Amino acid sequence: MANELRVLTGNGSGDWTIVMHFPVPDVNNAAGINFRAALRDSGIGLNTDTGRRTILPTGDGTGGTISTAEEALLDSGAVFEHVGSFKVESGGDAPQDMQAAIQQFYESENEMVQADIGSRLRYFGHTENAA
Repeated sequence: MANELRVLTGNGSGDWTIVMHFPVPDVNNAAGINFRAALRDSGIGLNTDTGRRTILPTGDGTGGTISTAEEALLDSGAVFEHVGSFKVESGGDAPQDMQAAIQQFYESENEMVQADIGSRLRYFGHTENAA
């Protein structure tokens, strides 16, 4: 359930909006704070206008919606939502070619997001007394 992607709308030029959900490692950062708690508590990924961590409407998890169970994973910090733009037909227009291209895009974006989260939250939560 955590490793999912959803193709949403296109722009008429072959670019498609893709919503991807990436698992967040259940390990501690350099300050001893679990990355999932750090992500949740830092506010990264939280839309302050909507109070949600997703752009997807609530539903059953199909047809461009998100289930309440999956949204709970986003809220807990176990999963991070990332939105990207991708030319689905970039690897060919046969279904298996498009699926392979989307999977490759997902993996590439996952690597980038994991590195970004690790970098941005490396020291989150560090506390000490000031001199």
